[in-house]
Amino acid sequence: MNTMRYFRFFQDLWRFFKDHSNPVSADIWWQRLAEEADQLADRHGDTEFVRKMISAVVWEIDRAYREKTYANNRM
Repeated sequence: MNTMRYFRFFQDLWRFFKDHSNPVSADIWWQRLAEEADQLADRHGDTEFVRKMISAVVWEIDRAYREKTYANNRM
């Protein structure tokens, strides 16, 4: 990947994170997240680097959701 392709990938990855940064418990929401992650990977060559970066973002979205859910359940 050249520098410009990395730049475009990180732009798309940021948009993906931003668009999914307020998760909900509905299964359809999580299914759509997975589908869009696959589409993002396909669009950027589906390399190991691309998959790992997307996985890290999905992991962070899930972590934040679990943290928020845990905090709400403690109230």
